[in-house]
Amino acid sequence: MHGQKLAFAESSKPGDTTLETDKITFSSIKLDPPPSGKPWFFPIVSMADVRLAALEQMAGQQAQPQHIQLYPKYVESGYGSENTGKVFVELIDPNDVIDPSYPKRKPKQWIC
Repeated sequence: MHGQKLAFAESSKPGDTTLETDKITFSSIKLDPPPSGKPWFFPIVSMADVRLAALEQMAGQQAQPQHIQLYPKYVESGYGSENTGKVFVELIDPNDVIDPSYPKRKPKQWIC
């Protein structure tokens, strides 16, 4: 992705959920049983490496990309009552992602 700016969630004003992205790792979830006439799976974002402008501004220098995943409460209910802080991503250890079967599914990942 080489620093391309991508929106990771719905925005209330242009750019407020956009992050400079170095890499995205996708995985997939199999639907069982699949809906009639629909794909048997759908893609999910397992994690991404992003640059955080606020962090770099505080440090006064360019920082290493940070590993993030979509915030579980955002995935479940968006900005609903369960997510009053309107959080859409969280910092993670790259080995500790939202999908518990992630290590077993490495062959199904696509990295951009």
